Amino acid sequence: MIPHRAQPASTTVAPAAAAAHPGNGGTGADVTGSGAAKGPGGLGLSGLGPVPAGSVAYPPRILKRVTPAYPIQARVRGVAGRVVVEVVLGREGQIRRVTVVHSVPPLDQAAIRAVRQWRFSPARDASGAPVSVIVDIPVVFTLDD
Repeated sequence: MIPHRAQPASTTVAPAAAAAHPGNGGTGADVTGSGAAKGPGGLGLSGLGPVPAGSVAYPPRILKRVTPAYPIQARVRGVAGRVVVEVVLGREGQIRRVTVVHSVPPLDQAAIRAVRQWRFSPARDASGAPVSVIVDIPVVFTLDD
């Protein structure tokens, strides 16, 4: 019997294909661009900052993903849920910033620690130039019976 499962929600970074819901155990959730061009992390399409990943011709791809460790205290207390982190990727695909945008407080830090270890290919515009992007990554923590 597996007492718990924590899973990143997707292996590609692209506009929504299948939203996370209880029926898929969180494995089919989308990883999409969000927000407006803002913040640090390199230049986006407009030269003002990162842009939503869904707005570029060639979104980044996940090259390496790390499954988060389920926090022991959260597991003991029966806490499960979906943490969504917003990630700003630089022009070379490196993680510049990770921010929780949908919180489950006992699970947030585990999600952040795992996602900081992910690796991405650079996003590219229609001309093939690398661009900085913003992506949302849902990380689903479920307790199995």
